[in-house]
Amino acid sequence: MGSACDSAVGAVDELPDAVGARMALGSETGNFRYGSLVSRSRIVGLIVAVEGPSAAGKTTWCRQLGVPYVKEYAPTGTEPDGSDILAQAAYWVEVNTGRWRAAERLEAQTGTAVCDSHPLKLHYSWCLARIGEISWHRFDQELQCARSAFE
Repeated sequence: MGSACDSAVGAVDELPDAVGARMALGSETGNFRYGSLVSRSRIVGLIVAVEGPSAAGKTTWCRQLGVPYVKEYAPTGTEPDGSDILAQAAYWVEVNTGRWRAAERLEAQTGTAVCDSHPLKLHYSWCLARIGEISWHRFDQELQCARSAFE
């Protein structure tokens, strides 16, 4: 029996290999599992964001691909403290658009880019606002900065 994914994109077994890793849909569980590694990508012009909860294995999975990937942001100790919402928004948008540009460069060089977490990360601020950990005003500032960065 096919899944909704099958009807939207064709049978999973017919999907081309992406970034050296074939991901197959586990029909009995409905969860993705990692398939066998292959040597070359057959999808050209693709940016893949590997997402999931903390400690789920995103970085490990990216490393196991054996291809260059856009690494997750590593704290430097120079991040804004949050006292100036606009400065903090501008800082994170600069960091994250830098990761997006790195993904674009990697895609241009290899045809496919894998990112250890979403390069833009705007969803992270939305989630924090949604659960009340930051203000919606702060999210709105980051959203405006992100939009400006792509204009």
